[in-house]
Amino acid sequence: YEINMASPATLERCLEDECGDVKFDPPLYKQRYSAVVELAQKLQAKKVVDVGCADCKLLRQLRRKQFIEELVGVDIDSIPLQLCQGIVQPLITDFLVPRPNPLVMRLMQGSIAEPDRRLLNFDLLACIEVIEHLDPPVLDRVPESVFGVLRPKVVAMTTPNAEFNVLFPGFSGFRHADHRFEWTRKEFQLWLGYNLVVVHPYTTASYIYSATTSTMSVSFPDSNLQ
Repeated sequence: YEINMASPATLERCLEDECGDVKFDPPLYKQRYSAVVELAQKLQAKKVVDVGCADCKLLRQLRRKQFIEELVGVDIDSIPLQLCQGIVQPLITDFLVPRPNPLVMRLMQGSIAEPDRRLLNFDLLACIEVIEHLDPPVLDRVPESVFGVLRPKVVAMTTPNAEFNVLFPGFSGFRHADHRFEWTRKEFQLWLGYNLVVVHPYTTASYIYSATTSTMSVSFPDSNLQ
């Protein structure tokens, strides 16, 4: 069980414009998605699920990776899933240059707090900026769902780092009106530490803390992914 602090090279690039407003280059959501894609690449994960996929931006990046054989997007809101149905269709390049292995891709309506048996035995589960939108009773069910039932080989989870909020000019409250909470790095670490060490042991838990986001990836004891 280990905690790894990010090196300066892994931190988001944070800029200030002439008005003193904080800007990010590339945008934060792109940096988070890139981190997941890099992790999938490192693991050579064949089965990947994005829980809280929303408009499927992450899935659009992952589907181009030749090593992925099954890709699933899950969201509790049916509207973005309906709007993104076209993403499951083959790309033109798939016909011009056939993949070494066929890609099975689907979108599912569901909640991260309610385990779906169709998501068992996945190599990588991504949960990007999701948990802060959950009411406490729902959040309480997430560890059992993800770490207790689904038990993917690797989990990548991010949530806003509340310690950065003081640097936003004139900021008060939460970063988004739908956020139920925003944790400090220590709070995120304690929540994960209890669930990953005491309740649902994983072999490793690595935390990467950057200016605005706390990121965690964990490996299941029986995982053969390196």
